[in-house]
Amino acid sequence: MTYKEYYNSNLMANERLAELGQTLVSRRIEMPEGSSTTRLYREGPPRIIAKGVEELGEFFQALYEQDDNQVNAEASQALYYLFAWTVYKVGNLDGLLAELEKKQPSQRGMPQTLGHAVRKCSESMGRAYQGLLSEAVDSDECNLRVAEVIFNFQDAMAAAGKGSWEGVLAEI
Repeated sequence: MTYKEYYNSNLMANERLAELGQTLVSRRIEMPEGSSTTRLYREGPPRIIAKGVEELGEFFQALYEQDDNQVNAEASQALYYLFAWTVYKVGNLDGLLAELEKKQPSQRGMPQTLGHAVRKCSESMGRAYQGLLSEAVDSDECNLRVAEVIFNFQDAMAAAGKGSWEGVLAEI
């Protein structure tokens, strides 16, 4: 992928994540009846985290056993809950978008195996949720940890040769 292709795909991704962030913030503030996100926010952190962890397991299973569409769907669901929790704790996705813009694809090494990629996803997701749960971890650190999850999801999909970031964004 050329830098221009990477840059253009990041612009599209950031636009889609910005839209999602606005929707999540709106749901968090307005709490409209009938919205599944409103229900999730009312049930609070235990429910958000439980759903995120459940979907993370389904993403891992899809990496090994499913096709591109299922990998995209499971990744989007796992990330949706992480983003919902980020908005719940931090208030928006603006800092996350800023973190995503800072990284270049050449700044991180690709995992050598799918198993290694899955482990990195799991560990980064754990660090992200830990940071989001902790009062001692500030918003900037939370955003950095959530960005790392996104990069690890992308790497895991590349290691599996399944799914795509564009496909995940289309599903969210």
